[in-house]
Amino acid sequence: MKTYIEKKWIQTGIICGFLTMIIYPSILFISFPLNITLLLAFAFGILLLIASIGLYHILGLHNKSMTLQLGVLFNIIGCSVVTMMFTIQIALISLKEKAAPDITREIKNYIWQMPNTIQLGLDIVWDIFFGLGTFLIALNMFNHPRFGKIISIIGMAIALLLLVLNIATFPIPPGEAGSFDAGPLIALWYLVTVIMTARSLGWVDSVINITSKGFTGKAI
Repeated sequence: MKTYIEKKWIQTGIICGFLTMIIYPSILFISFPLNITLLLAFAFGILLLIASIGLYHILGLHNKSMTLQLGVLFNIIGCSVVTMMFTIQIALISLKEKAAPDITREIKNYIWQMPNTIQLGLDIVWDIFFGLGTFLIALNMFNHPRFGKIISIIGMAIALLLLVLNIATFPIPPGEAGSFDAGPLIALWYLVTVIMTARSLGWVDSVINITSKGFTGKAI
């Protein structure tokens, strides 16, 4: 049944959301061997994508709006971009470390500079798509019975901050430009939404039961 699939998406999204919140700081603050770093980078984008779809389904139980569909689509695109970005970053670091030992540091940095601009550009693209997706998803929480106005407004504000900072520091991402990095704030906001989703599984069951009995209106 459709409702059963929706619940499975929500449950899977919760698991993937929590895993994403473990992987994100691990990539940032822990030095792993190259292969493990690459595996975590792949997992981050894929798990975040699944978590976004799970969030779409719990929000969609209340109202499947066009803005919600656009929001999750932007998040999916962003997840694809961040996977490309991480892959290029890891490849560049690996190649730089394996460069011929007789090459000077200045030459290494010069050779690395041009491809490095590609991953910096992807960093901005990732922030733009994920910022737009987050804003639209947060917008759809405003009247949702399990999320509400406070978490909605906070999410939209953080997303707008992310977008403004990326425009202000272009072509360098805010973090690389020495500006404020809104990424950790968005991560914290998504952690809160994952927790709120996990605490809403009883509500999900009640809405699914109503729907399965022929309820055709908006679930409240």
